[in-house]
Amino acid sequence: METAQNAKSTSYVTILALLLTMMLASYLPSQADAKPPIIGSWISTGSLANARDFAASATLPDGDALVAGGKNNSGQPLSSVELYDPSTGTWSEGAPMGELRDFAAAAALPNGDILVIGGHNNSGYLSSTEIYDPFTNTWSAGVPMGEPREGASAASLPNGDVLVVGGESASKHYLATAEIYDPSSEEWAPTKSMNEPRERAIAALLPDGDVLVAGGENESGELKSSETYDPATDTWTTVAEMREAREGAAGALLADGNVLVAGGEGENGILRSSEVYVSAENTWVPTEQMLQAREGSSAISLTDGTVLVAGGYGGPALATSELYYSVAQASLAGGDFGDQTVEEPSPASVLTISNVGAQTLMISGATLEGTDSGDFTITSDACSGRKLAFGQSCSITARFTPTTSGHREAMLSLVDNESSPADIALSGTGVAANSGPTGPQGPVGSQGPAGPEGATGQPGTQGSVGATGPQGAAGASGPQGAAGASGPQGPAGPAGVAGARGPAGQLELITCQRVKKGNGKIVQTCKTTAGNSPIKFTAEGLKLAAVLSRGTTTYATGFAIGSGGTIRLLVSPHRAIGKGRYTLTLKHGGKEQRETIMIG
Repeated sequence: METAQNAKSTSYVTILALLLTMMLASYLPSQADAKPPIIGSWISTGSLANARDFAASATLPDGDALVAGGKNNSGQPLSSVELYDPSTGTWSEGAPMGELRDFAAAAALPNGDILVIGGHNNSGYLSSTEIYDPFTNTWSAGVPMGEPREGASAASLPNGDVLVVGGESASKHYLATAEIYDPSSEEWAPTKSMNEPRERAIAALLPDGDVLVAGGENESGELKSSETYDPATDTWTTVAEMREAREGAAGALLADGNVLVAGGEGENGILRSSEVYVSAENTWVPTEQMLQAREGSSAISLTDGTVLVAGGYGGPALATSELYYSVAQASLAGGDFGDQTVEEPSPASVLTISNVGAQTLMISGATLEGTDSGDFTITSDACSGRKLAFGQSCSITARFTPTTSGHREAMLSLVDNESSPADIALSGTGVAANSGPTGPQGPVGSQGPAGPEGATGQPGTQGSVGATGPQGAAGASGPQGAAGASGPQGPAGPAGVAGARGPAGQLELITCQRVKKGNGKIVQTCKTTAGNSPIKFTAEGLKLAAVLSRGTTTYATGFAIGSGGTIRLLVSPHRAIGKGRYTLTLKHGGKEQRETIMIG
């Protein structure tokens, strides 16, 4: 597999270099472009086994892509499923859905399952849902939505819920309504409606947690308009319009936080054009056209930074697929040096540069610029001359030596192959020696001690003798006499009845094995059994302390015994252990090992 991947990577780099050379020589942006185009690139990849358009799609936990349902060349809805392996660029057959569906939506759930929502088939518009378990390659029925929807859009929210918006109703009306699915309670609830109805729009979760919904169609025709949903406030906000009206476009989040929208149908027919929503600037920028005009294709973000666009309608339904390679893009961290004594160098600060674009980032140098650049010094540069693939990082270290007091700033500018080379803002504040910023006012002190007592005044004159008062009350009783000696202790009473036996402690026996999936991949799956009595292990092996967790939450502790390819855990649960992916931490002799397990 490693040899095949290396060959594929070399082939992609060669094709990519040729495409970039042709594009840079021939692409001329129009005078109307507010920003220069993003020169992304498209290359062909493996074709689907079955031509299909308006299918549901999602990224799987292992990095593969799922495409489910859609329509074939005869216009008939499909239940078949195909899985794309990015390491080989090939498709394989997955388990079919329980229902035929076209114009359905899909979104990932927190446990790695995929929720497929609504759509249409020969029985009409659907409110039903299905859930795909990628670890067992099986489907199960989900909870129906509040209303049937064909051509709705869906996105996973930061808290794990799923937002579904728009579409067309069974009464043939365009919808602005929205619903949210809570996987923990398995319930749907209505939420705030969009600003305008739309069907066959794109939906993508932005880095700030909002959801972008763009394009689609309604009674007015194909739409350019876009809006964002803030789940924290349950509100919709209109944002910048797309450059072209599009319905049935493919949309996916890029690794740099921007959103790619490709193809669809516009005022003049099926489109090849693509554009990118730059979320930080609320603008749309053109990018390179797809290899083939497509409406109703599936777009899936892959773990290598590329976007897969598969199938769609181009006259007939299409089986072809292509990959979008986003431009090299530097992501920057560091640059704030804080307060520093004038004329004294700060400790070295690390500035980290990472490539979040699918194309290779080539850095040839770094320079300091700005009016205060003399106050900053590059002490080491591990980035110049580097080529960073997607997800790779390098570092530059710098020091701040303020020449005077007050705020000081400069810019570290990269010399690289980005369309707009990145700048890292450097800042710090010079402070005078032996001085620092004024601290906050302290609390009010406690009250001081009382002053000394004043002198005694002169005695007054003696008064006359008063009349005899009434007799006083009787005096107090005399002390009580001593107690007599204690008598002998009586015999002990009979023993009380024994209490009921307490419940047995709760234990979980979890058995994990490595198994081969339908597509040939090896995964580790586990099953769990509750027990109230002691459980004996038959396997021989080293006993290890075990912790079962998800994120920062501990679900159970106990111990594990391994034998061959099987791990058996006997743990005491701290909370309910459900189906899903967990981190298993094994400890022995001061050493620690972590691995991911899937409890089915």
